[in-house]
Amino acid sequence: MGPGVQCSGQLAVLEAADIAARAKRTTVADLRPVIDAKKRAEAHRWEPTQAEIDRVMLDLLGGNDPRRRHIPYVKKMPPRGQRVGRSTKVFW
Repeated sequence: MGPGVQCSGQLAVLEAADIAARAKRTTVADLRPVIDAKKRAEAHRWEPTQAEIDRVMLDLLGGNDPRRRHIPYVKKMPPRGQRVGRSTKVFW
């Protein structure tokens, strides 16, 4: 074997050692959870159409428009543990 063969073999070993050293410093992160979370978010996202937005605005700000739907008011619930019955006084 000549000196050129030995020199190229040493360079290959040095390159392999350099690649191994860089691989140890490089952090590899698993992106599957991030990708899965993005897919789930996209699957359960709802983008309303302009007609749906207009319908909600009509319900909220429509005044006496005949197309306006009646939205019932939410009633306050009694605190937990209190029973609403004949003997319980409710002040609201």
